[in-house]
Amino acid sequence: MISRRFAGVLLAAALALGAGCGTEPDPKPPGPQPTVETPESTIVHLIAAYERKQLAPYRALFTGDFRFEFSNNADPTLAAQWPGGWPAADESLAAKHLFEGGTNLGGAYWPGASFIDLTLTRTAPVDDTEGRDPALYKMLSTAVDLVVEVPPTPPYTDPTLFVISNNAHRFYLVRGDAAVGLMAGQPADTTRWYIWLWKDVTSGPAGAPAGIGEATIPQSWGKVKGLYR
Repeated sequence: MISRRFAGVLLAAALALGAGCGTEPDPKPPGPQPTVETPESTIVHLIAAYERKQLAPYRALFTGDFRFEFSNNADPTLAAQWPGGWPAADESLAAKHLFEGGTNLGGAYWPGASFIDLTLTRTAPVDDTEGRDPALYKMLSTAVDLVVEVPPTPPYTDPTLFVISNNAHRFYLVRGDAAVGLMAGQPADTTRWYIWLWKDVTSGPAGAPAGIGEATIPQSWGKVKGLYR
């Protein structure tokens, strides 16, 4: 089921597309950055940095040994391309291209997103259930809704709209004093939490990649990441 917030965003985006006015949505107003003092704060910060297209705060959420794993069901080609998952450098580059625009591995240029709305149905991680010390490790399993609008690129006159509905993702978090490979500026203390593993566990197949200028295209979040990498 699509959340009320997601449905409202999708309706607004559809109306903007139908109007054909060519204007970009108003950016989200700047606000105070949430602290990363609890596992839930890390997830809240992830949402805020992604929606506001803030690369440095986004990158600062991941450990040096971070991996993102694609879903074998939703994106088997991407899962085969990165069989062990991709590292923090790839995650950062895909996000940079999404936020600012860039050329992907296939040589195609994609403009930066003009609008991002991200909804996680859960934001409070629980104790890790896979045998790790619950004082040091937490895990969040959540459904994800995402809308990404990409401005038109000539000769196209319509924006591309990626619509991700009810994907399933799993975030694994580690306390700062147990985190591996932190960068300068990432406190390695007991009050900070970082994401060391992120799995797309969406069970159904995703749609084919959209072409620039197409309208509403159902996607997986992993497919959007791969498209921009």
